[in-house]
Amino acid sequence: MLIEYSDFQCPYCGRFARETKPVLLRDFVERGVLRIEWRNYPIFGEESERAARAAWAAGRQGRFWQFHDLVYAEPRERNSGRSPSGNCSAWPSRPG
Repeated sequence: MLIEYSDFQCPYCGRFARETKPVLLRDFVERGVLRIEWRNYPIFGEESERAARAAWAAGRQGRFWQFHDLVYAEPRERNSGRSPSGNCSAWPSRPG
């Protein structure tokens, strides 16, 4: 089992989500060899806290990983006002 502690504003966490996680999913998770669990670790302030709460809410709806992948889809600067909560209309609307 791999437990990732992450902040949605962390650039290295985003890079891991975009580059490494897909390989782990393909090579290990899909074969049943690895399980990935994710933990909120909001360390970069208010926007990190809001993103963590939004992730929790998405998880309660069975959509955590969709939220995770959307937030990490593109690199963004920390505390830039592009938080994944609070201004949901600013986020792209995607099915699923």
